[in-house]
Amino acid sequence: MSKIQSHANCFHAATKADRARCRKARAENNASLREQANEIIASYYGNSADADEVTSALGRIFGFEEIGYHEDIDVEEIVARAAALAAQL
Repeated sequence: MSKIQSHANCFHAATKADRARCRKARAENNASLREQANEIIASYYGNSADADEVTSALGRIFGFEEIGYHEDIDVEEIVARAAALAAQL
């Protein structure tokens, strides 16, 4: 894992083993979120989902503010922002 991860907001004990379990669980969760986001993005480009479904689903994964859901931007920009966020997971 290349990113430094703070455990300041974690509820586990401050032991090496518990921090390792936490990092593993977070990595698994990030992989799952990345996969979900990529499927949603592919459904947009494959025309199997409409723009409202795509933006709502991406907003639930990344947060509506993060992808610019309430800004005056088009769906292409929202999908591009979400793709960039998914790549960072």
